[in-house]
Amino acid sequence: MTTWSTLLRPSGTTLRWMLLAILLAMVTIVAGALLLGVSGWLIAASAMAGLGLIGMIDIFVPGAAIRAFAVGRTVARYLERLISHHATLGQLADLRVHSVKRLLQRSPEALDSMKNGDTLSRLTRDVDTLDHVFPKLILPAITALACTFLAVLAYGWLHARLAWITLLVYALVIPLVLWVAGKTSAVSGQALARIGPEVRAHLVESLAGLRTLSSIGQVAPRFDEVSQRNRAFVQHQLDLRRVEAIAHGLVAMLAYCGVWLLFLSALQLLGQGLLSGPIVVVLVLSSLALVDLWLPLANGWLFLATCRASADRIDQLGQAGQDADVITASSAAVNIPTSHCTDGHPDFSIRNLCFRYQPWGDPVIAGLNLDLTAGQRILIGGASGCGKTTLGKLLAGLLTPSSGVIEFEGMPLTRRPGPEVRSRIGYLAQQTVLFNDSLANNLRLARAGASDDELREVLDIVQLSPLLEQLPDGLDTWLGESGLSVSGGEARRIALARLLLGPFDCLILDEPMAGLDDATAGVVAAALDPFLRGRTVLMLSHERSHLPGVDRTLSMSQGLLLPSNE
Repeated sequence: MTTWSTLLRPSGTTLRWMLLAILLAMVTIVAGALLLGVSGWLIAASAMAGLGLIGMIDIFVPGAAIRAFAVGRTVARYLERLISHHATLGQLADLRVHSVKRLLQRSPEALDSMKNGDTLSRLTRDVDTLDHVFPKLILPAITALACTFLAVLAYGWLHARLAWITLLVYALVIPLVLWVAGKTSAVSGQALARIGPEVRAHLVESLAGLRTLSSIGQVAPRFDEVSQRNRAFVQHQLDLRRVEAIAHGLVAMLAYCGVWLLFLSALQLLGQGLLSGPIVVVLVLSSLALVDLWLPLANGWLFLATCRASADRIDQLGQAGQDADVITASSAAVNIPTSHCTDGHPDFSIRNLCFRYQPWGDPVIAGLNLDLTAGQRILIGGASGCGKTTLGKLLAGLLTPSSGVIEFEGMPLTRRPGPEVRSRIGYLAQQTVLFNDSLANNLRLARAGASDDELREVLDIVQLSPLLEQLPDGLDTWLGESGLSVSGGEARRIALARLLLGPFDCLILDEPMAGLDDATAGVVAAALDPFLRGRTVLMLSHERSHLPGVDRTLSMSQGLLLPSNE
């Protein structure tokens, strides 16, 4: 089900809250109309009684009704706003969770291709845009149509002509104007949903690369592009506001024309003796509520195209997840054989492996073959840019081979369920990722149920016990955004400790000692050696010193593996 259909067809608790909000909105409008009508009737009847045109009237019952309608209108309006916002915010919260779940179903390869700024914009700005759908579109539209139908019935009880006027103006002409305005503003509304995130993403990218742009003298041209995109965005906003102003004026004019038509018809009926003077006043004043009923739609209805485009952008977060994540998509139909490896540990068998980042590009890996048996440790060296990192990502299931096959325990890696691959093959990437959270929570990403003692044990292995003692709150110390409160080497070792904490059978370590001085790297390597015993380990590093012991060393060159001379 798409995001748009979910918004238009809510279910469960959200639907019940929304129906209650619609009911309270109708109560508010009806109470306001009756407040005006009864007040007008009481004033008109009192004046006519004072002139002797009618007999004595009872002012106590109308007075009590006026107070009841006034209090009821206020209470109903407050409860309607409270409940409608509760329903909307709850729906948007569920939508965010659903969107993140769909995003997480995408393959790592697809996630790498996404722009961070655009993805964040879809999860925040686009979802926030959808808060217009219920309170500014669905709620006022249903309330306006329902209350107009009640007015048609009420005025039709007085005279059929009044019902036809109400039906023609408020149920036909005004909705037609809103429909035309919505069609006219659709292009600008869709452009706002598309260009807005582009402007923000382009600006963020420009600011992130400001030093580089300054060093090559490209600051002015880059920000000319930003200004041009921003001017287009502002122009679409102006176009939308222009249509909104015209629509608001037309709806107001038509709504008040409807009031005048009702007034003139009521006067004719008064002259014919079919209506009394106080009833005419009731009719005119209560019809003013119809004006207040339809005017908000002139402001909110034009956001329909923008909301629809934002919903489509949110849906695009998960579309590629249906076809790009081959591992997850095919997992249900796979019969996974029992491991044939010694002691249950994994092994890899790579045959004629080729990989290109672009179909038209040169192969990064060309015809590579490798056997990695259970419990074996292999070191692959080579110059920077030779393809070591690409090979590591392929073995970790983060990239899909262009051709060839990677077998894991006798089955192609791409046919195994994604969760199984990521739970059994641990990958230490070159880029350290730490979250703005506590040290403990950053470590427990690998194993949520790990105890504090287990956290201290892995920190001791990577020689971070002295750092732990210095932290003000120990394991509960927050690391800051991207781990800004720790050094690069410390962040690297935290990532390594997190990997060691996970229940992985196979470890792929890409430059495990990067950022460490020789002395620290030697101590960490010595502490790692017993911990890695019995595990299948592939180490990728151009520096071959200060690493745990290995069984075999290979060298990578031009996308192929060669025996090392060392």
